Amino acid sequence: MTFKDFAKGLAQPKYLINFCEIGDADKDNFPEFYLTYFEESDGLDAKPLKVIVYTNTGVKTLSKSKITGWIPFQEEDQYREERDTNFKLLPKAIRMKAEKILKDAKNGMN
Repeated sequence: MTFKDFAKGLAQPKYLINFCEIGDADKDNFPEFYLTYFEESDGLDAKPLKVIVYTNTGVKTLSKSKITGWIPFQEEDQYREERDTNFKLLPKAIRMKAEKILKDAKNGMN
């Protein structure tokens, strides 16, 4: 199985293995895959901490959804979260699991 995401500029992923999981939060007998990584790059801009969720939508390929927490590196910046369109369509149980993974990964970085 191949998981793909794309970084902008001179960035590289730092996979947070302890926060990558396989689960079945919605109890549909098909696992979801939760891939978590921090995107490291030069500069003091906020850096993304991503949880990508791959789910079965009944088609041949898995559906990709994403929640991103933006980790500030300057005092004037605020932490914020973004959810893509697919993430908003996930069952509540899967969204809650991904949000918990993001929160735990963020707290684990402190």
